[in-house]
Amino acid sequence: MKHVYLTLAAVLRDQEHYVREWLCFQHLIGVERMVIVLHKCNDKTEDEIRRLPFFEEKVRLHRIVNDEQRVQLGAFRWMIDTYGPSTEWMLFVDADEFFFGTAEDDLRTVLSRYEKFGGLAAHWHMFGASGFVKRPPLPSIKHFVERIPDDKFVLRGIKCAVKPKGIRDILSPHMFLTEKPIVRENFGIVPPQGIWQYEGTPMWNVVRCNHYCTRSMEDWVERRKRGSCNDLRCADNYNTVHFFKYQDDLHRIADFTIQRFVPKLEELLF
Repeated sequence: MKHVYLTLAAVLRDQEHYVREWLCFQHLIGVERMVIVLHKCNDKTEDEIRRLPFFEEKVRLHRIVNDEQRVQLGAFRWMIDTYGPSTEWMLFVDADEFFFGTAEDDLRTVLSRYEKFGGLAAHWHMFGASGFVKRPPLPSIKHFVERIPDDKFVLRGIKCAVKPKGIRDILSPHMFLTEKPIVRENFGIVPPQGIWQYEGTPMWNVVRCNHYCTRSMEDWVERRKRGSCNDLRCADNYNTVHFFKYQDDLHRIADFTIQRFVPKLEELLF
């Protein structure tokens, strides 16, 4: 297997409306291999992925068809075992998360400064519906521009790019146990006790993870139907009316940082 520097590792279910945009974005930030596991997909996600101009070159597509829960962590372990030996870094994000350099376009340039560590954690910026009831046209990052203010607790949430050769265990989709420490952008160590968050003040000067947690109301209704790929008991986390309204009331800060990718993204999409 060809050795690469940066590999995306992700589990997807029913993402036909956004998957091409999301993977085109990964292409733009320098991801060289995209390992995608489809879990109980019943829509046209696979068809949309196969339309990508770089599909043959970069995408490795796999499927899980059973009803197993907590499937994400099991799939991550398989991807680490299978593809980890042939990559320096693996980026673990969901299809509604955009992990990127705040100022630098190529994520590989950012990661190269953290080579002596086990991984790099980026804090979330949580984006809402920006007033959209119906799903807006692509690219969605052009339209979903309102996010939660910086002082909200949920922004302590992190997602990681990790050196796979040093992974000893997966604590959650957010955090890994590694030989060398996982750090934030300021080189401060992230303790593995926080399985989804870092207790200190969030920072986004070097790297960030835009999390489009609701998208439009139309999207959120569909999200509620999909449920969780990790645990059936998480279904209440996606209560359609309460959670959507709560999140949408919080998203009031206009943030256009990711907009610099829109022109190239539109070229790839259209």
